Amino acid sequence: MEETTPKRKKSKKALILILLVAAVAAVALTLFLIIKLDPEKQKQEELTAHMETLGSSFYTEILYKQLEESRSEAEKKEFLQKHEDTGISVSLDNLDRTASEENKTRIEDFKYKDEDCDKDATKVLIYPQAPFGRDDYRVEVKLECGFSTPE
Repeated sequence: MEETTPKRKKSKKALILILLVAAVAAVALTLFLIIKLDPEKQKQEELTAHMETLGSSFYTEILYKQLEESRSEAEKKEFLQKHEDTGISVSLDNLDRTASEENKTRIEDFKYKDEDCDKDATKVLIYPQAPFGRDDYRVEVKLECGFSTPE
């Protein structure tokens, strides 16, 4: 009987260790899912991606196209260079007025908890980048949609 007691103690310790590891894993998984599946964060990421698409379309299909048609290469570069650090601010309202039909559908989705995003404060900042070609820019998004967490 004495020989089985140490084995039982080892089995008990192993079982406790397995249960402890499983509990820690369950807590970690739960926290991960809460953070990853946060509906507010998901909506924020979705709207940010939509705004980046709208800002890119505005820059390449409207602004850059107009600059190519109305200014010389030197004037176009000078204009874009002027905005390299400050950016070109375009509100959701302006994006709505200039958007293609496909993008207008995206703009209708700018709601959070059944309230529309602020169409003047929600905007993209487009930063032209050297050498100032059609695809030389970056887009920064500012959302004002009633989210409790910062973007």
